[in-house]
Amino acid sequence: MLFDEVLDQVGEFKKYQIRCFLLSQYMVLMLGFGVTMLPVFILATPKHRCAIPGINDTWAIQDDDHELLLNQTIPPGSQCTFFDFQDNGTEKPCALWVYDNEIFRPSAVEEFNTVCDRKIYRAVTNMVYFMGLLCGGLVGGQLSDRFGRRVVIYVAVFPFVIASNGMAFSPNIFVLMACRFVQSTCCMSYFAAALVLLMELTGRKRRSMIAPMTDAVFVCGYVLMTLPAYYIRNWRYLTLTVGVFQLPLVGLGWFIPESPRWLMTMNRKEEAEKIIQRAAHVNGRKIPKNILDSVDAHVSKEEGNFLQLLKYRATGVRLIVFGVNWAAASTVYYGLSLNAGNLSGNIFVNVALLAAIDLPAAMFILFAPMKFGRKRTHAFSFLLGGTACLATILVVVFGREVTWAYQFLSIIGKFGAAAGFASVYLFTMELHPTALRSQSLGFCSMCARIASLCAPFISDLGTYMPGRFSEAMPLIVFGLLSVIAGLTSFFLPETHNRPLPASIEEARNFGRRSKHPTSNKRDTGDKNNMVEL
Repeated sequence: MLFDEVLDQVGEFKKYQIRCFLLSQYMVLMLGFGVTMLPVFILATPKHRCAIPGINDTWAIQDDDHELLLNQTIPPGSQCTFFDFQDNGTEKPCALWVYDNEIFRPSAVEEFNTVCDRKIYRAVTNMVYFMGLLCGGLVGGQLSDRFGRRVVIYVAVFPFVIASNGMAFSPNIFVLMACRFVQSTCCMSYFAAALVLLMELTGRKRRSMIAPMTDAVFVCGYVLMTLPAYYIRNWRYLTLTVGVFQLPLVGLGWFIPESPRWLMTMNRKEEAEKIIQRAAHVNGRKIPKNILDSVDAHVSKEEGNFLQLLKYRATGVRLIVFGVNWAAASTVYYGLSLNAGNLSGNIFVNVALLAAIDLPAAMFILFAPMKFGRKRTHAFSFLLGGTACLATILVVVFGREVTWAYQFLSIIGKFGAAAGFASVYLFTMELHPTALRSQSLGFCSMCARIASLCAPFISDLGTYMPGRFSEAMPLIVFGLLSVIAGLTSFFLPETHNRPLPASIEEARNFGRRSKHPTSNKRDTGDKNNMVEL
């Protein structure tokens, strides 16, 4: 018997799985609510200029004398230099700055003065977040496959909550960076383990729902983030508010079960049997006792070695393709999100629009893969988003006062990136064997995070290069990455309505059609000769 056939009897996505889904999704909600997009607000760079030496200077002009002194001391349009009349009017870099507090009162950028020659710290702080995601994907994947999905879910919560609340008390930008690193490492470990657990608890016909539904929960948190950010303009109060909402996470891990699929691969059949029987009871189903006795799913130590995937051409090529796709998805998604603060117009409106477009993207991935297949849906998502971003070249060449065009094309690009990101999660887990599923997800996540280290710098390209292409250049780079990802995805096999592979051999032969009839039973549907997990 296949494990998926056991889930058919238990219920593919009934009350028990729904309860597990809801318990695990509070972290995902918090990931969108106060983790991923928080820097858009707390690291926003307000308008600023050098403080005039010798007076109690302010950004707002106080009177005519202040305006005259300002015109004499600050070079026209300069944010980082002033004329030092004590040194014969020599133009010098700022030692102090004044800021426009119309929107933020203050942001972390203002409080730590990460502007001008120190503005690199803003991008580095965002980069540190992606370094944490990289470490979380690698370490969390290894721990999840070795010690279990539930252990990682529970253990990762405590340092996450501490770091999230500790950010509000950061005395300098370096402590803030350290808290962001711990926060992102733990949330990525949790997220990957929870997503794999949910996929392994769900039957094959409903499995494609998990990634887009999880993405929709993330988006809800993302959209909700704009509300406290709009009303709480002080970055410390905003960060602390978000941290308080994350406190309930500490107790939720107790109520999440272990993955019975993983327990089977570890030869812990009795524990897996208890979970399956419990799930059937909650779902109102009656199943035979010891139903898992007919499922031989134990995996050897060699099968649990991630490097074994690189020995074969099929699995090795897929890893490369997935690495490219994950790298593009992460860079474009987060890059466009962070770029919301650099677009013309109201920052809160831009963030809300770029967040809201993730909801139709999640709905698209919820239904389109079941209708058109994973492969075509995935490729279409990236190519649509990439084409939209590249279309900004036409806006620059032919446009006149078309601020709305950049916003519109950014939204379409974000739709494609969000849909591609949701589908690549599903695709990755359906093509890799159970004993290596978390490690494969961790490897792909590593590729994504290494590439996304560049996302903050790409988003800030416009601030480094003057001219007509300044606002369009980030979108052009993101468009190229999306198109490359869309084209490479055609090398992947279709996974729709296919059982999850249990072993490396099954993953290697996934989608392969052999000339020998007896070796092609996977494609003909003869499941009695397969051991699937």
